[in-house]
Amino acid sequence: MERALGAVRRGDMGINAAAASYSVPKATLLRHLKSQNKFANDSKQFHGGVTVLPENLEIELVQYCLDMERRFFGIKIDDLRRLAYELAEANGIEHKFDKTEKLAGWKWYYGFMRRHAELTLRAPENTSMARAQGFNKPRVQAFFNMLGEIYDREQLSPDRLYNMDETSLSTVQDGQRKIIAEKGKKQVGILSSSERVVKVALV
Repeated sequence: MERALGAVRRGDMGINAAAASYSVPKATLLRHLKSQNKFANDSKQFHGGVTVLPENLEIELVQYCLDMERRFFGIKIDDLRRLAYELAEANGIEHKFDKTEKLAGWKWYYGFMRRHAELTLRAPENTSMARAQGFNKPRVQAFFNMLGEIYDREQLSPDRLYNMDETSLSTVQDGQRKIIAEKGKKQVGILSSSERVVKVALV
C-alpha cells in the first residue's frame, strides 16, 4: 500500500496501474489517497479502531506509567483505564467510555498496549519504603567501602565468606497485582508495608 501510494503521488503511474501493479484494491487505494480510510492512513494502522485520545496525550500517558513504575508506584490496569477516562473528560474529548464506572473500556486498554509495544504487564517485587530510600549510589558505595575495610583488616579469605539465601523469607506483604512497566526491564518493584526488625535474645 505504501509503495502504491508513493507511485501515484510521484506521478509515476495512475491509480488503476498502481492498484494492479502492487495488488492493492483500487477503492482502498483511493480512500488512502483522500485520507478517508476509517482505520488507517498510509502505512499507519490504529489497533482497535480510531483512537479516542490523541497521540500526544497517549505519549504523555505512557511516560506517566513509566515514571510511576520507576518511583515504585506502578500503575495497575484499572488505574490506567481510569486515567484515560479522566483525560478524555478533562480535555472535552468525545468518547464512549463507561460513565457509570468512569473507566475506559477493555478494548481501549488492549488497543493501547498494542500501540505502545514498549509497555508490558509485570508482577512487581514488593519493596519496603526503607529499602527503596536506602538503595541509592552513595549508600551502596559506602557499604562496599566499609565491607572492603573489614576484609582487609580481618584478612578474610574466600572460604570464610558465606551467602545467606533469603528465599521464602519475605518481610513485606505479598499478593500484589500486576502493574504496567517497561518491556525488558529486569526488575520491577512496588512499595509495600515497611520491614520490621525482630530482635531475638539468646538465653
